[in-house]
Amino acid sequence: MTKVQVTEAACFAGAMLACSARTGEPIGSIVKRWVKTGRVIKPDRENADFYGEQFERYKKMYPSLKEVMKGALP
Repeated sequence: MTKVQVTEAACFAGAMLACSARTGEPIGSIVKRWVKTGRVIKPDRENADFYGEQFERYKKMYPSLKEVMKGALP
């Protein structure tokens, strides 16, 4: 995964769409000019194994949690 340098991606995307709408420039060319990439994040097998185990645990707990949480949120 490559991170982008912008932290407010939704606002940035809106600005690119507005620019495209105003100028008629294709969004793809605006993206190529405006978007700057940051660091590359590579998968860590150790983390994947850990989160895989946690997800399996969650799937086992979900049916009980679903009943307990019913009505807990508005």
